[in-house]
Amino acid sequence: MLTDFPEVSAITSGPRTEGTTSRGVLELETLGGPRSVFVKLASQEFAGRVFSNLEELGVRESRFYQGLGNELPITAPALYYTDAHVPSGRFVIIIEDLRQPGREFRTLAEGCSLTEAETIIADLSRLHARFGNDARFADELAWLPSYAHQPNQNIT
Repeated sequence: MLTDFPEVSAITSGPRTEGTTSRGVLELETLGGPRSVFVKLASQEFAGRVFSNLEELGVRESRFYQGLGNELPITAPALYYTDAHVPSGRFVIIIEDLRQPGREFRTLAEGCSLTEAETIIADLSRLHARFGNDARFADELAWLPSYAHQPNQNIT
C-alpha cells in the first residue's frame, strides 16, 4: 500500500522501455497528488532479468531508496513505494516522475555533453563524500558492493 498517497481515480499507461529493468510511466488522475509516477519492475526480457538478478540490481535499488533515500546530498526522485523479494529478484519501485520540459533522459548509448558529464561527476563526488567512509558499510549497508579495498578491480 502506498502511504500518504492520494486516492487515484484513473491510471493510464505512458511511455515504457525495457532493459535491465522494465521501466514505465503511469499517468494518474488524483486530487492533489502527482500527475504521473515512474515505475521500475524486474525485466520482462530474459537476458535483462538474468543480469539484474546476478547483480541484485533491483533488490539493491529498492534497499537504496528505503535506507538512504532521505540522506542523499543530491537531487533524487521521491520514493512513493518499493518492495523486493530477494530469492526471486522480483521488485517494484514507484518513484517521482522527474520528466519536465527541458530535462532529458537518455540511454548510455546516446551519450551526453561535456557539461552533463561534469554535472554527473560532481554529483557522484558529493555521494562519495557523503557515504565513502560511512561506518554502516560494515553492517547495515553491507548489502552495497564496495570496491574501496580492491584497487585492481577492473570496472568496464
